[in-house]
Amino acid sequence: MTRQKTFKRRVRERMAKTGESYTAARRILIANGDRPETAAADFKPPVAEERMVEATGRADTGILVDTLHFARSGSTLSMSWGASCRPAADYVVQEGTLAALRTGTYDDVPLTCTTGGQTSHTAAVPIASAYFLVLPLDGAAVGSRGLNGAGAERPPGASGCAAPSTAAPVCP
Repeated sequence: MTRQKTFKRRVRERMAKTGESYTAARRILIANGDRPETAAADFKPPVAEERMVEATGRADTGILVDTLHFARSGSTLSMSWGASCRPAADYVVQEGTLAALRTGTYDDVPLTCTTGGQTSHTAAVPIASAYFLVLPLDGAAVGSRGLNGAGAERPPGASGCAAPSTAAPVCP
């Protein structure tokens, strides 16, 4: 259901009362300070956190902690992200193709096996449509790759920089 349901109802009421078109009635209501609701809908992940923990037995299931930001300059792609919720000394950045992902295959390979502890990386702009994974690296183990839509742990890509962590989960 639309978030502007009540505002649309007020526009239609004005239309019925004045004979104005929808656009005219809407414009007048807005000019008089009656505005549509603009609050963003609450984000609900496609898989409930409880289901992720149940499926994996882990709490560090790749739940979004911070957003991966991208900036393109010519043929260069810069990405940055927030710190991991697990104590990570470093990060691994992997890239895969969306074409493979659409078939259910994770074909990601490392762009870098270390960012030197930085929460950013620069790479060439991918030729094909791509997805990226940023994984926390703590010693010789990488954190979770997250869960797929069915709530199962994503399998390792074609090539990895380090083995998955077997340590107890540390993320909320």
